[in-house]
Amino acid sequence: MADSTIKNYFNNLKKLIHIEWEAERKFYLEKLKKLTKDEKRAQGYSWYPLEIEESGFGLGQMPFLILKRTKGLNYAHQFKGGTRVILKTEIELQDGELIGNVHWVEKDRIKIYFNRDRIPDWLFKSTLILDAFFDERTYQAMDAAMSELVNLDKSRTLELTKALIGIKEPSFLESKFHYKNIYLNEAQNVAVESILRAEDFSVVHGPPGTGKTTTISKIIKKLSQTEKSILVCAPSNTAIDHLCLKLAEQNIHVLRIGNLSRMHNKIQEYTLESQINEHPDTKGIKKMKKEAQAIRKKARTFKRSFGKQEAHERRSLFNEAKELSKLIRIAENHVVHKLIDNAEVICCTLVGADSRYLKNLKFKTVVIDEAAQALEPACWIPILKASRVLMAGDPFQLPPTVKSSPSSALNITLMEKLVKRALGINLLNIQYRMHEDIMGFSSLHFYKGALVAADSVKNQELQSLEKREAAIEFVDTAGCGYDEQQNPSTLSTYNPEEYNLLGLHLTKLLSNINVQDYKIAIISPYREQVKYIKEHIKDHFKEEELAQIDINTIDAFQGQEKDIIYISMVRSNDRAEIGFLKDYRRTNVAMTRAKMKMVMIGNSVTFGNDPFYSKMIDYFQEKDAYTSAWEYIS
Repeated sequence: MADSTIKNYFNNLKKLIHIEWEAERKFYLEKLKKLTKDEKRAQGYSWYPLEIEESGFGLGQMPFLILKRTKGLNYAHQFKGGTRVILKTEIELQDGELIGNVHWVEKDRIKIYFNRDRIPDWLFKSTLILDAFFDERTYQAMDAAMSELVNLDKSRTLELTKALIGIKEPSFLESKFHYKNIYLNEAQNVAVESILRAEDFSVVHGPPGTGKTTTISKIIKKLSQTEKSILVCAPSNTAIDHLCLKLAEQNIHVLRIGNLSRMHNKIQEYTLESQINEHPDTKGIKKMKKEAQAIRKKARTFKRSFGKQEAHERRSLFNEAKELSKLIRIAENHVVHKLIDNAEVICCTLVGADSRYLKNLKFKTVVIDEAAQALEPACWIPILKASRVLMAGDPFQLPPTVKSSPSSALNITLMEKLVKRALGINLLNIQYRMHEDIMGFSSLHFYKGALVAADSVKNQELQSLEKREAAIEFVDTAGCGYDEQQNPSTLSTYNPEEYNLLGLHLTKLLSNINVQDYKIAIISPYREQVKYIKEHIKDHFKEEELAQIDINTIDAFQGQEKDIIYISMVRSNDRAEIGFLKDYRRTNVAMTRAKMKMVMIGNSVTFGNDPFYSKMIDYFQEKDAYTSAWEYIS
């Protein structure tokens, strides 16, 4: 059995999961409990009345319904692919509820899968209501992984676990050759060689713009030449889809497993469903499905009032369809196993690694991308299938969201722990995104000054019409009376006057450049400020200018880049309160999105008492990039 250190480690993680689980469940259920039936519909947590448009069976013979709402058509909603839902009737019935998962939503139509043999008859006899339902599957998967880890016996997984949690040092093979790819820089080549030599784990620490995804894809390409199959995971569908496409570009045979509606459209050809559809064995399966559907349709044509013989015949038909469904499942599973067996790389989310299609599978290498954005317990789901692990990401960008407590130990990711131990860590130190002045402060504060701007970007500038545009600028609103405000219903903070100043500044900038040549973003840490800007953006800019401008929160913009970035910091008060901007990683994300120009607008008095922001403002001043708001409003 696993020793006490391992047991204590994973029992502690298990407790943290349950605290987080309960916090989210309580928040969700209490919120919905307070709402009336009509309020639920108005706030997007419910659709009613609904009518059944279509029913059928999908992969694995899971029954589905396509429903259409007939009223409340103008209400926005919370439903999306993967959402857990509960379907019920207006008339209360015994066992008259059905839990399912949303497959896709299109305007007023929704497709839902149910994990059962068939759709019950009562659904076809009454007006239907669809409610959002608290989804516990992610927590259940993490909890199950922790239980397995607590009880680890002597195995390769046990040895890997000891290395990952620091009970033993990671092992590396003696280097037999020096890896060299002419398309990679020296640090990237070293990272590839590190994972080739690693027996336990290796970490690629990729700050913004340093080519982390390119490096990871080259590593996977190299591994695919010697390993039967590689499992590649990331915490979000967006992240894994991005990497999946990169791998496909290298002619790697990729199989993407997960919820279709959560995937990018470009991913569809690599999905399990699409590849099953194209498989030659599927022709016979489709024929059996049509036969089963015809039998079910015949069974449902009986009227309510019929005798024992008709009831017996109806049961026989349903049983016949059930037996045919078993044969279909067996045939589909055979095709699935063939596809999985032939795939060079299998891509899924961390929780997707718990898929029934991947049960009992083991991989020599498991790759976890964006590992610094993943809850540690979620990372262990695919790690349980690994002999060794490659993690990639940046612990100095935004961590995963933890709802239970800002001080929860879940805020510290597994990758962060590994980087602090400084073993098997490969820092990518040349960035190819931004002007060296934009990069400078982040490099000094977060990366010990190790980042270097590539020659191709270090002096890149906007092509101005009249005067040279500096790469960075801090516009100080101190003394202007631009006090922050708070929306009492959302408790989110916003600052209308700060946005008005931003509008003036950006308008002046646009008069000095050809706007069509550049992509621009306005980002802010606060949703309420983003909402305000979106509502008032047309007051400042023409249509052709608006076409070039994106607006979003800093969190939502992580991983993206634009030529020009404006950052509205919002906080402006005489108490020097800066809220969650105390998490400096959020500011690191914001400051490293721009390629050619980054403009930050904020109150130096509010932020200046904080050591981090004081040094940041000093950096702007050293670069002669500090200006006062009075220069734009006087």
